[in-house]
Amino acid sequence: VAARVAQEMNVKLGEAVGYKIRFDNCVTPGVTRIEFMTEGILVREMLSDPLLTRYSVIILDEAHERSAQTDLLLGLLKKISLKRPRWRRVVASATIDVESFVRFFQRNRRKPVEMPAKKRLKAGWDVSASESAEFHRQREEENDWRSLCKDLSNTDGVPDRDVCVIT
Repeated sequence: VAARVAQEMNVKLGEAVGYKIRFDNCVTPGVTRIEFMTEGILVREMLSDPLLTRYSVIILDEAHERSAQTDLLLGLLKKISLKRPRWRRVVASATIDVESFVRFFQRNRRKPVEMPAKKRLKAGWDVSASESAEFHRQREEENDWRSLCKDLSNTDGVPDRDVCVIT
């Protein structure tokens, strides 16, 4: 799958698009933006980084194929989302019981969504090019989050929903 996506994106496999499987690893740290991996590899990633801070989006496909690792992974993803509310996860399946998954992932909270604080860029010679690029990437992500919060909120700033079903 990674090879096909890399081909369609017209990039070299292992650079922008890579994969991780049990005995093979074809990613370039700091360069690879999309990583395909098995559930077991993702669970192993959680051992070194419990909140999966390296990832901003996780897509779990074929969730109806209920194995012990898939169930464990779903529970851990839910737990991570409580600590990282802006973190996105997509659970995909063709034959899944949608209502049970919505109930499982839905947070029953009624407190307002916390908007990220605006950051000021350091000025002058203190800033390297990479720090400046990272700052602007974070600012774009925060602006996306602000607009999402505005879209999902009613008048009191509380989200109407935190789980979306797309068919």
